[in-house]
Amino acid sequence: MEESRNVCKIIKSLVEKEKDKEKSKLIANLVPRFVKNPDKVPIVVLSQFDEKKALNSCIAELEKEFKTKFEIMLEKDSKHDKAQNAMPGKPAIIFE
Repeated sequence: MEESRNVCKIIKSLVEKEKDKEKSKLIANLVPRFVKNPDKVPIVVLSQFDEKKALNSCIAELEKEFKTKFEIMLEKDSKHDKAQNAMPGKPAIIFE
């Protein structure tokens, strides 16, 4: 985005580097959001595994504070529709 704000050009550049079709779909979905609102681009992007590890490190405090059980799941392991709304640095949170 530093070089261009052209959504098609950015998507094309990123998708050419990506072999996984599912990730290519995600790229095509996220790029327009980030170009429209650059503030949504996280300053630090952790891998989903590091993000899960960080969330798990504070789960005991959350369970004590809210007096309920929490389960941290990766998007790919969740069957819930809202899991598709998770974004880097912005996990989907589901209360049931």
